[in-house]
Amino acid sequence: MAAGGDFGGSVVPQLVGSITDRVAQHTDWAVSLALAPDQLGLKAGLLTASLFPLAGVLLLILMKKRRSRKKTPAQ
Repeated sequence: MAAGGDFGGSVVPQLVGSITDRVAQHTDWAVSLALAPDQLGLKAGLLTASLFPLAGVLLLILMKKRRSRKKTPAQ
């Protein structure tokens, strides 16, 4: 889990910045949503960042299910 935290702490901020910059370049999207391009970019970047903890929770649930399947009842 520590390796996942290190990876997330180093890669996710760069990814958020890249997405923020790219989305902010599409001014037509921002105008259609009545937002400034910077606002739309930040919202998209934060939405992206919020997906990583959600993915972590889903992976933990999946790991627990697999662990419970491997345990067989004692006979």
